[in-house]
Amino acid sequence: MTDKVLVIPATFKVGAEFPPNLPLPNGDVKPTPECTLDEVAAAVEELKAVARMSRERLEQAYVEHVRDVETLAQISAYLARFDQWDAVRAGGKVRETLWHVEDNAY
Repeated sequence: MTDKVLVIPATFKVGAEFPPNLPLPNGDVKPTPECTLDEVAAAVEELKAVARMSRERLEQAYVEHVRDVETLAQISAYLARFDQWDAVRAGGKVRETLWHVEDNAY
């Protein structure tokens, strides 16, 4: 499969609204307007760590999803060509082919 690309946006519109509270390194949250420059900087570092962890989970879930859809494609192709691909049932192999799984198929 060649379409193993997960696009995560990196550009956002900002400024119209801000989170009402910021996470601080000690585990507390504080109203954004009451935060000092140092607390805002600390919140940025805290949120970077949170974003790194969530990205790792997202990437792992994406790899699992691709593997699942690839298996779905393999078995769907086998179902569609069941009679022609009797070699599968005999423990052999069949000629490789490309198979597309529609987005709404699962």
